[in-house]
Amino acid sequence: MPKRDMRIDALRGLAILAVVLGHVIFVVNSHTSPLPGTVWVYGAWVDRSALLDPVYNVITTVNMPLFAFVSGYLLGLRPPVSARRMIARRAWTLMVPWTAWIVLGLLLRFTTPLAFIRQLGADLLDPEASGLWFLYALFECYLVYVTVRVVSKRDWALVLVAGVFAATTLLQLPNILGIVNVALLFPFFVMGVLGATRSWWRSGIAVAASALVYAATFALRWPATYSPPQWWAPGVRDALHGIGLTGKVTNVWMLSAVYQSARYVCGAAGIVLLFALYSRAGDWFLTAQAWVGRRSLGVYVTHYGIILALVAAGLKGELPVFVAVVAVAIGETLVIERIPGVRAVFLGQLPPRRVETPPAAPATPDA
Repeated sequence: MPKRDMRIDALRGLAILAVVLGHVIFVVNSHTSPLPGTVWVYGAWVDRSALLDPVYNVITTVNMPLFAFVSGYLLGLRPPVSARRMIARRAWTLMVPWTAWIVLGLLLRFTTPLAFIRQLGADLLDPEASGLWFLYALFECYLVYVTVRVVSKRDWALVLVAGVFAATTLLQLPNILGIVNVALLFPFFVMGVLGATRSWWRSGIAVAASALVYAATFALRWPATYSPPQWWAPGVRDALHGIGLTGKVTNVWMLSAVYQSARYVCGAAGIVLLFALYSRAGDWFLTAQAWVGRRSLGVYVTHYGIILALVAAGLKGELPVFVAVVAVAIGETLVIERIPGVRAVFLGQLPPRRVETPPAAPATPDA
């Protein structure tokens, strides 16, 4: 395998391991009722110390943005194909597995057809409710990309649309049809598409600047999932009040603009640093993570349920749970990969296309 391909698979492996570890930290430190030192986040009471954990906060800066970047990067390297072919292929590799796992989960959870239909409709309307929002949102990123390319072949059009999506985060829109998730992913998706055919962003100067930018914006983004707002919010609010900006402009939009800007810039800077690191990594390091990366979809769709099951069974400690979850999720993926029909539906892996070998030309007698 060429080193470039192995590097991309390795980055995908890093991203899925980061996703699993982040969810392990979150679930292990979650409680069903309020306890001293807990805060309400994403439908659970979570230890404040976990949300302030540097590892957890670093993970949340790059895990899903890195996945979106890699998808865009691979798209940027491939020769152009028709819009219909691209969407058809991505529908199979992303939406067929999403649908299969959603339906399987609902069949296991609901006993009446009416409850099944209601929850399926809710998952379609707001994919984040299903827990597999990334596949849904990534497919929508391809839809947006194709739409923009049909209208204009210019790269600036992609950048403009990515900026519009990023700006929508200030509007606090409901996540209908995954629009909020697309706003998170599409700027990094475009970064990957455009970065695949350019080299200046991988220069030593760009990498050094990204390190400084990451450090600065990481501080603004700290902590990633914690309410009330970040440590800097009171100071920014007071400064804005000093120049006559008060009310909703200050309390919602301006503070959100600082946080969301830091979120995108920090993610982009982190991706540049990781790309530079993995470009210089040894083959042995890349090979191991690339092997995991090629199974990232299977790990993604199964890992959260495994975490919940292991924690409910009494397994304790973030590291033991993390190791066990990765092992079980990869094991399940390897089993699914061995069954062609199941692999096609639940992992979106189509069999390689057969290349017809033309018949050899008949030999001609020597003159």
